[in-house]
Amino acid sequence: MRAINRLILLVISLTLLLWGSAGAQNSSLEKIGEHGSIDWVDQHVTATGIGVLPPNIDNPAQTKQMAKRAAIVVARRNLLEVVKGVHIDSSTRVVDFAVADDTILSKVTGVLQNSKIVSIQPMSDGSVQAVVSMPLTGQLGMVLISAVAAPPSRGASSSEVSRRLSGLEQRVRMLETRMQGLQNVNAEQEEMIGIMKNFVLAWMEYSQSNPPVLQAGYGSDIQVLKQRLIEQRQLSEKLSVKLDELSNRLASLEGKGGAAPTMPVVEIKPKKSYPYTGLVIDARGVGFRPCLKPGVFSGGQEIFPGSTVNRNKAIRTGYVRFYRNLSRAQRNARVGSLPYTIRATGTYNGVRSLKINGKDFEVLKAISENPGNFLSDCKVIIVF
Repeated sequence: MRAINRLILLVISLTLLLWGSAGAQNSSLEKIGEHGSIDWVDQHVTATGIGVLPPNIDNPAQTKQMAKRAAIVVARRNLLEVVKGVHIDSSTRVVDFAVADDTILSKVTGVLQNSKIVSIQPMSDGSVQAVVSMPLTGQLGMVLISAVAAPPSRGASSSEVSRRLSGLEQRVRMLETRMQGLQNVNAEQEEMIGIMKNFVLAWMEYSQSNPPVLQAGYGSDIQVLKQRLIEQRQLSEKLSVKLDELSNRLASLEGKGGAAPTMPVVEIKPKKSYPYTGLVIDARGVGFRPCLKPGVFSGGQEIFPGSTVNRNKAIRTGYVRFYRNLSRAQRNARVGSLPYTIRATGTYNGVRSLKINGKDFEVLKAISENPGNFLSDCKVIIVF
């Protein structure tokens, strides 16, 4: 009796273990609607469709073939709905871009015509079920990431307009101050040149009427004064050119209504270098859910993806890869032989972006300042 009870307990334990493993595996799937899902680990979207046997056709082979084609058409239509439900980031889905720009929807529809037919199965009622799938990278990734790179125009908010106007006013005032300073310098130079010119003319007139002055050696001083006069004139001309340049830039700024003048970029080299080859973020237990372009923040500042991400890499491989197992993620070739592994402290602005602590942020910031760093190459894995 005890042996039977032990056997029953063992069977129940194995069942629970297998069910738990299946649950953990399936948790990488995000169901979209009734007929599709996103597998964030495998980076695929999948959908099913049902094709009904057409009535009033006597040829069984023909009706079966028509049901198969219908099932594939319906599956791809459902796949479009799945893609429209893909989250770009914490607050935006593909459908938000599609509503604002019809060309995005047409491009996605065209790409999905090349989706892979995973299976076609007859159903018990005589209908046919088709399953189609497509990776989020490659052709589909190119369309979606292009939409991310050029988000739809929805009209700037009043706060955004005020911020831009304030910045423009500050730049205009700065230009006005610089121009006023150059004008003052230019006026002073012109005044000095005039004084020196009058002095030289008076001296030359005096020396010509008094030959002993030339004999005393003062003639050389006149040559020095002439040279200084020439130098001052050249400096004045340079300042005038600079003043005209600033005037033209200000006029361009006023004409374009917001195009700020180009300011010199000062390159600051990082104080430290790090040997890491990739980034692994452990986001388990913080409620994170995957998306196409998850952000990584600290104190409201974004460290990834950022503006330096290699767009071609993002199209081919995605912004990030997602894993359920930390050790497998650390061994993945995407993050290299020495990944920098950190722990997420929570989610940010919803559940599809992450927060990290300030120390990790500073390390990643220093790394991001190096050209060709692993962040710009999308060598990032998130474990959830």
